Amino acid sequence: MRMTRRFCVRMVGMLVATALSFLSGCAIGPSAAQRNDADISQWLASLPEPGADYGAYPDNYREIIEAAMTGMLKDPDSARYSGFTQPKHDQVVEVQYPHRGLILDTSVAPKKTAIYGYAVCAAVNAKNSFGGYTGDKLYWFLIRNGQVVRSAMAGEVLYIGHFANC
Repeated sequence: MRMTRRFCVRMVGMLVATALSFLSGCAIGPSAAQRNDADISQWLASLPEPGADYGAYPDNYREIIEAAMTGMLKDPDSARYSGFTQPKHDQVVEVQYPHRGLILDTSVAPKKTAIYGYAVCAAVNAKNSFGGYTGDKLYWFLIRNGQVVRSAMAGEVLYIGHFANC
C-alpha cells in the first residue's frame, strides 16, 4: 500500500489529537506552584497590613542615605546629592522558597515577609572610574530604624505591581 501525502497528514493529525486527549485527562487542578502564586498575589494585594510597624521616623534621612551610598560609590567623597523627598510610608517584600539542593521547591508554601519603612528619593551625581561625573541618577531608598534596608534606581520593580516611585 502506497501512502499518499494526504494520508500521512491525516494520520499525524489523528495521532496528535489522540495524544492531546490523553494529556488533557491528566489535569486535575492547579499545581502547587499555581496555588502558591495565587496565595502570594492575594497577600500582596492586602499590603500594607493593618497596624504595620514602619520603625522610627528618619529625621536625619539625608545623613543616613549619604552614609549608605559611601559603600556603593567608587568615589564617595565626590558625591553630590540633591532633590531629597520627604520620607513616606512604603514597603518591600521577600518571598523565600525552600531549596532541594540547588532547586527551589515550589511544592511547599513560601515564607512571605513584608519589610516596612520610610521611602526617600534622592538624585546622586558622583565620579566614575575615569574621574568624570555621571550625571544625576535618581535613587529610591527604604529606611527602617536609622538604616537603609533597600535601595533601587527610580522606576525599578520592587515586587509585582509595586515600583520604586519617586
